Parts: sequence; C-alpha cells; structure tokens
Amino acid sequence: MTGLCILTSGVMEEVVVDGKTVLQGAPLTIRAFESTLGTPGAWLVAIALALFAFSTILGWEYYGEKALEYLTRSTSAAMAYRILFSVIAFVGCISAFEIAWDIADILNALMIIPNAICMILLVGPLFKDMMDYEKKEKSKK
Repeated sequence: MTGLCILTSGVMEEVVVDGKTVLQGAPLTIRAFESTLGTPGAWLVAIALALFAFSTILGWEYYGEKALEYLTRSTSAAMAYRILFSVIAFVGCISAFEIAWDIADILNALMIIPNAICMILLVGPLFKDMMDYEKKEKSKK
C-alpha cells in the first residue's frame, strides 16, 4: 500500500535531484501522504510510525524475555535481559540510523543458527511420524 501511494502521488520526481537521492524511507512515505492528504497525511504517517516502532520494541522484548525464561527457568536472567534490552534500545535510539539497522540485520541473521540446529535435530522424529502416518493411511484402504 505504501509503494502504491508513493508511485501514484507523484513524489518520485522529487526523490532524485542532481543525481543524488534526497528522499527515501520514512521521509519519502511522509512526503507521499502529505502530497495527497495535506498536513494530516504527514501526521498520520508520523503517528502510525511511532506506534508501530513502540509496539515492535515491546513485542521483541517480550518475545526474547519469555524465550530466555523458558530456556533458563530463571526470573533473575529475565531481569538481566530487561536491563540489557533497555540499554541496547537506548543505544539504538542515539546511534546512526544505518548502524542500528546493520546491527539489527546481523542479530536477526544469527537466529538462523539455533533454528537450523533445531531443524536438524527434528528431522529424525519428523521422519518417524511421517512413516507412522503413511502406515495408518495405507491400513485404512
């Protein structure tokens, strides 16, 4: 929907000036909504962006805390996680935009490691369950 708004609003001509990209990301989206809806459009995007960012931070914190509680069965570890998460969130707020996104991308990519390990460990039980299911289906016929 955002892409459609950007393309149909006519702000794409403003994106590149003298070979330099001047608008991208949130400023581009805000400009697109502002060009069609006026000042309320800019406010709408700004408020939606702030609410989305806040809810995302809360969701990631809660998800990580509950995963840590499950793995460690310790409330003190969860409290340490909260403190560490708060410090990292603060550093993310005051650091350069690109650095914060690069760190977030790297940490999300590192989640491949535990997921890949779990998938490899679950191949055996999955194969066994699949064979049991196929036997049951063949016996029904």
